[in-house]
Amino acid sequence: MKLHPKLFHFALISYLLLIFIASSIPGEEIPKIGFEFSDKFVHAFVYFILFILFFYSLKYQTKSVKLRNNALVFAGCFSALYGVTDELHQKFVPMRSCELSDWVADIAGVVIGMFIVRFVIERKSIMTTSILLVTFLFACNTSGKIDTNQKSVFEPKIVSEECWTDHMPVLDERGPRLGFQIMIGNGKTNDSLVVDKLFISRTGGEFNEKSFETRNEESAEGKMVVVVIQARDESYFSESLNDNEKVQFRIIVTNKKGMRKTLTTSEIKPYKVY
Repeated sequence: MKLHPKLFHFALISYLLLIFIASSIPGEEIPKIGFEFSDKFVHAFVYFILFILFFYSLKYQTKSVKLRNNALVFAGCFSALYGVTDELHQKFVPMRSCELSDWVADIAGVVIGMFIVRFVIERKSIMTTSILLVTFLFACNTSGKIDTNQKSVFEPKIVSEECWTDHMPVLDERGPRLGFQIMIGNGKTNDSLVVDKLFISRTGGEFNEKSFETRNEESAEGKMVVVVIQARDESYFSESLNDNEKVQFRIIVTNKKGMRKTLTTSEIKPYKVY
């Protein structure tokens, strides 16, 4: 049974919209998947499907002969381009980031799709197509069954947190300045940590990205920790904090393998420094 061309167009538009919506979800609300590099398999599979939809939508459209005759190439280019725009879009979503490695995973899914279409589907080799698809899905599934003794443990945690307002006299008129010190350790390992982003919320409001500085120290237990502190010239709030207001911090940290985690402090009532 031959499907109507409009069904491919509708499926493609719906799928593009679905990817956009998924990319608009703040990072802390994304469900966690339980194995390292799992997100790269997800990226590859999502863009494999996107390429297939692009290919058949172009192949069965009637507006352009050039697009129809070169559907394989144009579908690959359009899918890769959408991957770029999707990563750029995530740069402006809270707790999300634009990563080259994610786009490379997208391209991998597109290349797999191009291979399957070029050498399998177009040659009507149903058996080979089925084997390749099953192999791809099996690889994605079994990658999650990594021995917990072999995979890297990434369990950073906030060791200590404090916040204050500096009321010392200064030459400018910005009012009391916000100061903070948040110490982060890497749990059971001594791997180095990198702080990617810092977000601050005032009295239960929305989190806004702010600048910061870091330094590395050795804890009392002999493990390396990273300390997040205020940037010297940053004015964190346009108005001074009231006595009853609290501040909350949200920090995105990564390790040398690119694993990422979001940490959130408790709501802290700043003390005053004179």
